[in-house]
Amino acid sequence: MAVGLGAAGIVGIGFEALATPGTYVAPTKYLPIENETIQFDQPITKRRPIQGVVDPVGSVLGDGSVSGDITLAAYHDIIPYFQYASRATVTKSGAGPFTYAGVASHIAEPNYTLSITIERNGIVFGYAGCAVASQSWSIDDGILMVTYSIVGYDEAVQAGPTATYDSTGNEFQSGNYTVEYADVSVDTVTDLSIEIDDSGVAEARITGTSGADIILWGERTTTVSLSRDFEARTEYDLFRAATSQKFELIVTDGTHSLDFLVPVLVAGSYEIQLSGQGEVVRGSVEYEGDYDSVTGSGYTLTTITDEDITVPV
Repeated sequence: MAVGLGAAGIVGIGFEALATPGTYVAPTKYLPIENETIQFDQPITKRRPIQGVVDPVGSVLGDGSVSGDITLAAYHDIIPYFQYASRATVTKSGAGPFTYAGVASHIAEPNYTLSITIERNGIVFGYAGCAVASQSWSIDDGILMVTYSIVGYDEAVQAGPTATYDSTGNEFQSGNYTVEYADVSVDTVTDLSIEIDDSGVAEARITGTSGADIILWGERTTTVSLSRDFEARTEYDLFRAATSQKFELIVTDGTHSLDFLVPVLVAGSYEIQLSGQGEVVRGSVEYEGDYDSVTGSGYTLTTITDEDITVPV
């Protein structure tokens, strides 16, 4: 086979049956990604019994699992698929456009898992039992980007997919964004990133398979990092007092939108420097989210899109 370029690659996803997570299903949605690093991690133990030689005498398979990242623009028609496979309770409403309200939950394992199909140079890999371990959001060159860190059960050869794409033009771009503190919009923010880390891991049990058998989530950490023009001590004094704030990123493009709400946010660091004669005085702030007793969660992510998603029941 001749060498192949990444441009010819295909990535697709599909919901697995609730009763059989980890059982591969063919893709129903194809993703125009920027890059991916999904792999099957295969531990191998070198056997070194005492038997008169100093070399390994064999290799034995350990319990493997799937891990890696998928980075893509935050297409409003794709985001809800990963919301369902993350540590959130998603409620769908509307008759089109549809609203997918994802409230961060406290469950130990996924409600829904995905099969991720990747074709690389004409060779197909089927990754089963996949869920979102963590997610990282940022605005790069005016485009809202997201990286989903994936963990999963296993991988096997699958049939070649026939991809169709319907996400072109569904990304968010410059002019779509509003940042609010305590429901008041501010226009001094740059270098914004949001990370939700649910400490997701794939674990094996003693079964008849060599892959993972369960996805588990641990402690959640919600982090918001940004820079702000330093114009007054107000935000700095809130940092000194460990005073919480409500933070919201609102992204709107016509009838489509994304709303990222962190209701209780506390600054863990606030750095201010005189960086140079021609540099604007700015503060670099890193916040962490706390549990909110009113919403019962640490964050909510609400997406409005024309995509009509049916999940397994």
